[in-house]
This record gives sequence, structure tokens and C-alpha cells, in this order.
Amino acid sequence: MTTKGFLITGRAAHERIARLFIDLVNTDKKSSDEWVDLSPYAAITNSTQSHEPYNDASETTNNSSLSNNSDVPIEFLWENSPRHTTKGIRDKVSVYSHLPNGTSVLDDKWVLARLLGSSSFVIDDDVEVSNSDKAWGRIQSTAANNIAGDDESDVLLATLESHCFRGADFATFAHRVGLFSQLKDKTPASQSKLQYQFEDLMNSSDTAATTTAIVPPPPPPPPDNLWVIKDAMSNGAGGIWIVDSSNARDFLVEHDTSTTTASLSNTTPTNNSSSNSNNNESILHPTHRYIAQQYAWPPTLFHGRKCHVRVYGCINHKGEAYIHHRAFLHVANDVFTYDADGGGEGGFESSVHITNCCANSHDVTKFSGEICVDLLETSSTAVKGNINSNQKMINRNSNDIPLGRYFPSIAASLTELAKKSYPFLKGGRANAGFEYLGMDFVLSSVPSNNGETNNSNTERVPVAYLLEVNAPPSQDTATGLSHAEELHDEVLTDLLKMCVLPQLGVGSSSGDCGGWQCVYRPESNDELSNETAAVVPSKAAFVNRVRWNMFEKRAAEEYESYWSKQTTIRNEQHGKSQCESSPAGDLVSFDHDAFIRFVRSQFPYLTLSKEVFFESGGGSQVPQIVIDSMVSSLTCRDRSVVGSQCLYEARRALLSLLTGVKECNRCSDHDYNLLFLGHNATSLLDRLAQQCFGNAIEEGDEIILASENHLANVLPWIALAKRTGAVVKWWTVSDTKTNCPNESCVLSDLITPRTKLIAISHASNILGCVRDIPSICRLVRRITSNQGQLVVDGVAAAPHLLSPEVFQDDQPDWYVASLHKMFGPHMGCLIGQKGSLKKLLNLPCASDNELYKLLEMGTMNYEACAGGIALEKYFQSMESELAKLANNIEGKCCAKLAIQTVERRLVNHLLNTLTQSTSSVHVIQDLGHQRIGYDDDPGNGKLSTSRLPFISFTHARIKPNLIVKHCRSHGVICRACKFLSSDRLWKEIGVEEEALVRFSLVHYNTFEEIDRAIEILSMMDSWA
Repeated sequence: MTTKGFLITGRAAHERIARLFIDLVNTDKKSSDEWVDLSPYAAITNSTQSHEPYNDASETTNNSSLSNNSDVPIEFLWENSPRHTTKGIRDKVSVYSHLPNGTSVLDDKWVLARLLGSSSFVIDDDVEVSNSDKAWGRIQSTAANNIAGDDESDVLLATLESHCFRGADFATFAHRVGLFSQLKDKTPASQSKLQYQFEDLMNSSDTAATTTAIVPPPPPPPPDNLWVIKDAMSNGAGGIWIVDSSNARDFLVEHDTSTTTASLSNTTPTNNSSSNSNNNESILHPTHRYIAQQYAWPPTLFHGRKCHVRVYGCINHKGEAYIHHRAFLHVANDVFTYDADGGGEGGFESSVHITNCCANSHDVTKFSGEICVDLLETSSTAVKGNINSNQKMINRNSNDIPLGRYFPSIAASLTELAKKSYPFLKGGRANAGFEYLGMDFVLSSVPSNNGETNNSNTERVPVAYLLEVNAPPSQDTATGLSHAEELHDEVLTDLLKMCVLPQLGVGSSSGDCGGWQCVYRPESNDELSNETAAVVPSKAAFVNRVRWNMFEKRAAEEYESYWSKQTTIRNEQHGKSQCESSPAGDLVSFDHDAFIRFVRSQFPYLTLSKEVFFESGGGSQVPQIVIDSMVSSLTCRDRSVVGSQCLYEARRALLSLLTGVKECNRCSDHDYNLLFLGHNATSLLDRLAQQCFGNAIEEGDEIILASENHLANVLPWIALAKRTGAVVKWWTVSDTKTNCPNESCVLSDLITPRTKLIAISHASNILGCVRDIPSICRLVRRITSNQGQLVVDGVAAAPHLLSPEVFQDDQPDWYVASLHKMFGPHMGCLIGQKGSLKKLLNLPCASDNELYKLLEMGTMNYEACAGGIALEKYFQSMESELAKLANNIEGKCCAKLAIQTVERRLVNHLLNTLTQSTSSVHVIQDLGHQRIGYDDDPGNGKLSTSRLPFISFTHARIKPNLIVKHCRSHGVICRACKFLSSDRLWKEIGVEEEALVRFSLVHYNTFEEIDRAIEILSMMDSWA
């Protein structure tokens, strides 16, 4: 006689499975083996046992490992969840209750949505369904390998559209499916509820056997946009919410949870309960994984109440799938109601919509208990008489409710799950792994393909929607009633006979399936090969996890691609491509959607993050080519050779990018552009003021500053004026109508022959209007006789304009930009004319290197230089891509023109949608007063040539910091502050707030992101 051991962890599992297993092996007359229970609870249940049980630290002591105090080998291991303490024996047992990585795949709602939810976008033409059913449950015809035979049978696979997202991304999901749209009107009075009728199991259990039955009225039409939100890792009644347009905003705004109708996460019967008790917290945890599953419609009821069927399934190491014919029906406590206003008379009550036992067992006066059903029977025998006033079933096997007509659809779901999950479950042959499944199905129906689908008398086909899977299900019963205990015993006894005993040499070698029905058997199986026999299950689990991660990444990308295409279609339908071009038309014609997809693919942030980034004005995202170049520079550092060459190449590349002229292309040997590099634009302007203008400005000279300037182009010049006694004049954005000669909105009023310096912005970082720099240059040189120098802050403008037109015949003396705001590293660059610099310093013979040393301090940041070189390559890659996409343009398709075309559309759409969302928004715009000169001035030109894609605004009732906080909490990155603008500007534009909200976009942003941001703003209380 051989002594063998078995181990069952978990108290509930041990109490039932150990008893059933011992009964089975003891009744096997052919086996001479002695079986010993080595489970942690064996000593409790069997005081006469002579062998020491395994010491499971998680159940007995504080030890960190499980030790075997017995010399009996363990042949059978059952555990509901794989434990670290059993890791050392799983690979060695003869049979194990899990497949490699099985619980991670089959017990995860997110995975189920990925595997089956994607098929919801495909409808097979073989099955005709009405339009309303197409928009609701998705049905397709599929063929499962025959179960008990060689033929194939067509069955109905019913799936529910599903979406996966993190809590912080709820707004994205809701926007995509239209949850924030206005509720539709109620059903017209002419469509009385009497015209509709939900199918009820207790009124239709004999229908399948009655060929002459009268067709009942159809069920109500599906509600508009009704979803079930589930925490992907929660079980039972927790972490479940019913959402439609009536309560979607509750998940986004700071709200009073005592009045919300959103949450069903509590198991208490309180109306409109919510798991969120803090008014400042979101209902959904921002980092948790959630799935949104379309509400199964129309639900088939049980005595007027919603129900679901708990079906028991099994997938073994061969990939075969089985269903046990006995199951439970779980019923909600209250009568089912729902209408177009959101939830019906009682709102989204858990007692109406949630059918789990744990959500309903608290009320013994209503709880239906666990009702036994048979999935193979299609006719009933006196079932109705066996239900008492509380609908508790007192039936045995012969009185199980017959649900055989739903079996084909249930089998189709498990077949599909087995097919799609098996690639991530392989490698369980060595320990004969299997997964015991508890599957929850909502019963429903769709119009048959007999007759007109819109005919109210159309017969309906029964289907079942798979809601979730537990792997494994609990071995406990909710009631402890004898019929429920007996069903659990029967299902688990049959499972042991089918999956466990044959592997242990007990009973029939081929296995006794009992009540288990095989619904899927793969045509070929690599688990049967000799190669896979030697695979260690624990290693297979690792491979399966890697395989799943690859699949998840691909599925997420395909999902985003699908919605990107949907957005494109929507934009085309709205006519955005035409209406948001300028009256003169696009600057260049090309495939805009393809261009945007290419651009976004270059930025790791945009491919990895789902946030909407509207803060590029503070620092843009960085393309991969720039990141790689900087990393390469850090990987191989050689200051004297590599560093010097990198510095030279960076100057060349950035000059070419910003001016369109390479350093070596000189108009003369005396006057050409030099590019100076520094820590940032602020430090370069400060250095320019101190080192270059410090000795060139005298008392009585004039310095003109634009009031819209960033403080970096104000403070150095104010300090210089104080030090030298120069006069400061202000070019204002408003017509102040003062008598002060040093202030004017007309630039020509301020310039005199004593003007030595004019510091302006190419574009304000708040107003966004682009100034006509060549016209200003001509005016300055004419009035000052070439003695005044123009310093232009191009930090805000350069990322959008790349400014070659500024550096033509009439170019500024100085132009500063920041690479970190134009997709590069944190570094500033200052472009200056060599002749202008030598004039300031009175050094007519100074070499380039001598001039560089005056403005560049210390050792240069060579890795940032490498990033600057790569920045040119990024724009060159756009040129190459545009060459493929351009439609109607001669010659080279310039990236600058493409960027300006895209951004022109963006800013128009942003302005339109923002101002249309509410009349309470005040967009900070140029006042229209500021001018270069008068109409008869010979050097006068247009002040503003275009507008950049950023918008600054305030709201009449909501503080800017609260708007930004709300946006950031819902994945829209923006900022509110003064943006280092002068107090003078704030007075001129009449802003009383301490901050402005700014949305700053660039060419990688999209219409969809703008729409999403406006939707999120519209959810704020008091926005409209």
C-alpha cells in the first residue's frame, strides 16, 4: 500500500473538497493507496490523523514559508488563489487546481473585457438583429467544435461592448461614448408601457416546448447609453456603479455624495448609496483599473425582478472547456424598473440592479436565496408550485428551473473565452492543471431572423451575456440550505471525477464527466506534444505573463486607433476641416490626419499617457529622437573633441532651424548671424544687458519696452536704465489716453533719434498675437538712423513659427528662444547680428570666439547641445513625411507651413468651442489699440499677422486655480498664474484676477483633445 497526500488551502475549500475527495477515493475498490490529508486544517477536522500537515504560514503562524513535516508526497494540490508558500510544490504535484497564470487571466474583469469586449465592434451578417439590438447587445453567429460528437453546431455568441480605463480617464471614456450629451426626451405618451413587456422566466419556461404559443409584446427599447462600471479587481457587490447621462457628471465634479445616484458599491439597501463619503474625492480612484460594460438589455426577469445565472465551467490544460448542467439563479430583491430619465422611480437602486447574493441577503423578507436551474432541460414539471412567498426554491434536481434554451449561447461564450484565453494559459500539462470557473450570465433575447425585425410580433431568440468570471468561485453557499449544499457537492464531485481522480490513478482512467458537458475541444493541441510535457508550469506562467503583456499593449493601441478613426469621422461630419481654415485657405494642402498621427507617434509622452497636455507654453513634450541623442551624448562623453564638435553642430543646426540660413552662408564677412547658447532665455537676456548694452547706453538715451513683454525682457532693461540714467518708455497694448509722453499704443510716437534699445515680443505668452517684426525693424532703423537696436523675445513664438521670415532683409538685431518650449532640452539660444554686437562693444576686429565668450558662461551643456542637433532632425523627419502627404503644393513641403496650418485650425476650434460653452468666459485678447505707426507712416505695417494656438481666459464665477485643479484631476494639463507678465499689462487689459487660465497648444494637439477639455470644463458647477 502506498501512502499519498493531498493539500487543500483555505478553510471553506478544505471543508467541502477534502470531504468529497476522501469519499471518492475511499469508494474506489481498485485503488490500494492510502490518502492522507496534509492540509493546514487537517488537524482540526481529523484529530486521529497520524501525519503532520503542511505548515502554511498564511493560515497558521507568522513563518514566511510552508514546511512539510511529513515524508508523504503530495499528489493533489487545491488552492483558491496561488500562494507564495506553495510555490515549491506546485510543479511537482500530479494535479493542480490552476493553469499557469490562470487566475491572473480568468479572474480579471479587465482581461475579460479585452478578450471578449473587442468582438462587440463586429456583427456577423449571418444573424439579423434590429437596429436597436445592434446598438445594444452585440450578437454574432459562431461555430463551436462539437461537444459529444463530430458535427459542428451554430450557436449565438452574445457579447457586451466593453471599455477599459483608469479612474482618472473616466472623462475620456464618457466623452467617447457620448455620456455627456443631453438626455433624450421621454418616451412619447402614445408609446405606453403596456405596449412593452419584459420576458419573465416564470411566464415563459414552457414556451420552448409549445409551438403554438402566442408571441408576447416586445421588451421596451434599449435605454440611451446605460453602462455598468466595475472595479476590475473587486468581487461581490462592491465596486459597481450604474451610469448613464443622468449621473455621469457625478463621477467628474466635486459633488455632494449624499445626493448622488451613481454608486452601488455598498451592500446596504440605502437608496442612492455611494462608496465616496468625502466630498472632495472622486467616486473612482484615479489609479484603479475599471471596465465599462454596456448594460445587458433587455434583461429576462424572474417574477418581475432582475436575475443572473451562476454557471460553473472548467478549462483544462488541453484547452478543453466544460459546463456543468446544474447552476444557480440569483435574483435582485426589488422589482425591476428603468426609464429614460435614469434609473426609474427608485433611481439606480442596488436592490433593483444588483443580483449578487451578498447584495441582497441582508433582507430576509425579500431574498430569494439560491435557486437551482438546469441548463440542459427545456421544459418544466410543476416548477411554479415549488416557490413560496419569498420565491425561495425548495426544489431538488427534478424541480430545477429549465434553462436549456439558453445553453447554446452560454456555451458559445465559454467557447470564445477558452479560445481567446488559452494562449495565455499554456504549460499546465506537467501538473494536469485546470481552472474551475464561476461565470455570471444575464439572460436576454434578440429578435429572431424570422420575419421583420421591427415587427412587434417578431419571435425572439434567447441569449446570455457573460458579465464576469470568478476563478475559482466560492465553495460556500449563501444560504446553507440543503438544496444549495447538494448542488455544490454535485458540481465539485463531478469536477473531481473529471479532472483530479484520473490523474491520480483513481476511478476511470478516462474520467467520469458526470454532469459536465464538453462545449469546446481544440482541433489540435500543442499541450499533447512531447516538448510541452517537460515544460515547468511555473516557468510557463512567466512566459504566459509576458505573452499577455504584449497582447495587452497591442490591444490598447488598437483600441486607441479605433477611437482616433472615430474622431476623424466625427470631425469630417462636423465639417471642421473646411470651416476652421482661414478665409484665404490653408497655407499648404496635405493629409492632416496622417500628419497628426505621424507627429504624435514621435513623442513618448503622447503614446504612453492619456492626458491632454495643454501646457506646452510652459515646456513642450520631447520627441524620441531628441531623447535618444541626449542619452547617446551622456553615454560617450569626450569634452575636448566630442563636446566641442557637438557645440559647433548645435549652433549650426539651430541657426538653420530658426533662421533658415546656415552659419556658413554669410552675406558678408562683417555682418552675419551668430548663435549664443545659455542655460535659458532669461540668463541670456540678462547677460546681453550687462555685457553688451551696459557700456552703450548713456544718460538721456531711451529704452522702449512693450508692456506685453515677459519679465525676462523687462527687468534687465529696467535695471540697466536705473544704472545708466536712461529714459524708459512703454509701448502699451491699450490706448491709455494719458498725457505722459513716455507711454503710447503707437510705437512711432515713442521712437526718437535718442532711442538706443527697443525690447518687444514676437508674440505675447498671454495674448498670443504675432507681431510684424520686419515692419517694426524698418521703422526703428528709419527713425534712429540705424543707431537703435531691436531685441525680440521669440520664446512664445518660435515653436509655432520657426521664424525664417523674420531673418530676411529687415531682421532684428537680437532674437531669443528657449529650446525646452520648442520640443528640445532645457537650453536658451540668442541669435545676434555680428555687426550689431561689434558696434555695441566697439570691437571692430573681434573674432567669433571672442564674441562667444562674452555671452556664453562656463562649460556648455553638451548633452543639451546634442538634443539641439536632434531637434533639427525632428523637423526634417516632418519634411520627409509631408513630402508623402502633400497634395497640391509645388516643391518642398515646409514643416513650418504645415505646423501653422494645423495650429490655425486648432486655435479657431479652441476659441469657438470655449466661447460657445458658456457666456461667462472672458478670453484675454489683444485690445486692437496697439499699432506700429499711423496709416501715413512709410514704415507702417500690420501689427498682428496671426494668432498662436494658446488662449488665456477667466470665468465670471469660478476662480482660475479651481478651473486648473478640476482640469488636472480629469487629465487635462493646464496652468493658471500671471505667467511672469508685468503688472502694467494686467492693468491695461483690465484683469482683476490674480491669475489667468491658459491653454497652450502646439501641432501635436488634436480636435478631440479640445473637445474633451471643453466637455470637462462644462461639467463644473456654475460653468454655464
